Amino acid sequence: MRFQAIKSVARVCLCAAIALTACSGGASSALGIGIPTISSGSIHGIPSHARRLSLPTCTGKGPSSFVGGDDSNVAGAAVSAVLGGAFNQACDVGSGIGAGTSNVVSSGNNGAELSFIGSGSGNAIDAAASFIGSGVENSLAGAAASFIGGGYENNIVGGTFTNAGAYSVIAGGENNTIQALGAYGGFDAFIGAGQSNVNEGEYGVLDGGLNNTVSGSWGTIDGGLNNTVSGSDGTVGGGSGNQATGSYATVPGGIGDVASGEFSFAAGDNANAAHAGSFVWSDDVGGTQVATTAPNQFIARATGGVTFYTNPSNTMGATLMPGSGTWASVSDRALKTNVASIDEARILAKIASLPISEWSYTSEQRVRHVGPMAQDFYAAFGVGEDNRHITSIDENGVALAAIKALNAKNARLEGEVEKLQQQVAKLATMVSLTKR
Repeated sequence: MRFQAIKSVARVCLCAAIALTACSGGASSALGIGIPTISSGSIHGIPSHARRLSLPTCTGKGPSSFVGGDDSNVAGAAVSAVLGGAFNQACDVGSGIGAGTSNVVSSGNNGAELSFIGSGSGNAIDAAASFIGSGVENSLAGAAASFIGGGYENNIVGGTFTNAGAYSVIAGGENNTIQALGAYGGFDAFIGAGQSNVNEGEYGVLDGGLNNTVSGSWGTIDGGLNNTVSGSDGTVGGGSGNQATGSYATVPGGIGDVASGEFSFAAGDNANAAHAGSFVWSDDVGGTQVATTAPNQFIARATGGVTFYTNPSNTMGATLMPGSGTWASVSDRALKTNVASIDEARILAKIASLPISEWSYTSEQRVRHVGPMAQDFYAAFGVGEDNRHITSIDENGVALAAIKALNAKNARLEGEVEKLQQQVAKLATMVSLTKR
C-alpha cells in the first residue's frame, strides 16, 4: 500500500483527547502547543503519561487483528495488533503496539500503515512505515519511514511536501526534534542523543549534546552546547557557542568561534573566520577577537609562540617567539654536519659583482623590494636548495661573512693609516727642527 504521508499537517484532530480524557479522568494542555491531551497518571499501578501529539484514534476490532492485555487496548485496523499494556491503540493497516500505556498508531492526518510502537507510555505515530522503540511521550508525525529509538519527548515532524522529514532517526535522549522547515528540511536527518537538540537540515547529522541546532543541508554537529550549523555542508565538532554559518565551513571545537565564510575554518577561543577560504586560530588568552580582514587569509594568535617543524624528530624548523615579530631558525651546532671554513674575502669579492636590483613580485606589483635574483645568488655562492629560492639563513650568512671580510680589510687600512700618521708626525718634527 502506498504511503499516505502528509495529507495536511494543519488538520489536527482533537477526538483522541476527548475519548481518552474519559479514561484518565481529566485533561491538560500539551506543553507549548495548547492541544488538549491526557493527564499523566497511572493505569493498574503502572505510570502512564499523556501524549504530546493529539491524533485521531479508533474503536472496534479490525479484520485479522489481535488484541492482548487490558480491555482498553484497541486494534482497529486490518491486520493490526496490540500485544499488551493498556489504553494502546493500533489504528492503521498493519500497525502494531507491543506493550506500555496510552500509545497510539493513528490513521489520521498522514496515515500510519505498517508502523509500530514497542513499548513505553504516551508515544504516538502518525507516519507510515515508522517505528518508536520505547520511552515516554515521543511523537512521530508526517515523516514516513522514520525511527525513534527511545527517550523522553523526542519528536520527528514532517513538512508540507510528502518527503519532508522522512527517513529520519532519533536514537534517544530528551526533547530532541527533527522537523521540516515548510516544504523542505529534516529529510534523512539524524539525532543520536542529548537534550533539546534540533535538526532541520536535509541529510543533517547531530550526534548529541545540549541545545544544538542544524538547519543547513548536509550539516553536522558532533556534540557540545549551544552550537549552530546553518550553512550547507557545515560542521561543528563540539565546544560551546560555536557557529558554522558559511557553506562548507568548519569549527572543530572551542568556545564562541564563528566560521561564516565559505570553506572557512575557525578554532580555539573567539575566532572569527568571516571571509571565504580563511583559517583562524585563537588561543586561550581571551580579550580581542581574532578575525579575518580579507578572503583566503591564514591568521593565528598564539601568545606562547609559534613553531613549525620540518622533520619527524621535531628538531628542525622555525619559531616565532612570544611577543616577537621575527622568525628564529634552528642553528644548533649539534644539528649541523660537514662544517667547513670559508674564504670571507672571496665572498666579499663575489658580492661586489652580484647584481642587486629593485623589483616587484608579479603577484604584488605595487610593492617594491631590493635584493638579488635567486639564480644570480646560487651561481655566485652555490648554497641553498635550488636556484629559485633564497633562504634568510644563507643570505644572512653571506652578509655576515662579507662583514667579517670588510672588518678585516678595514683593520688593515686602519693599521696603514696609523703608520702613515706616525710618518707624517716624524716629518713634521723634522721640518720644525730645520726652521730653528
